[in-house]
Amino acid sequence: MGKIGRIIKSSDDLYELIGTQSVPETDVKGTDYWKKSWGANTVLRNGDVYYFCRSVINVEFKDIKEK
Repeated sequence: MGKIGRIIKSSDDLYELIGTQSVPETDVKGTDYWKKSWGANTVLRNGDVYYFCRSVINVEFKDIKEK
């Protein structure tokens, strides 16, 4: 499997990677344009690559048993 769909951890937050683009290519139209195009809610940057991601919600479950 390639990078797409990979889970990225930054600080204590988890993100699902949905796409990458070079910084120069992205900066022509801006990150907000590309966030909408990718359907991302977060953009991370590593060097000259932007990572378009969706936040992963971490929840805790409590099993409820019916009587």
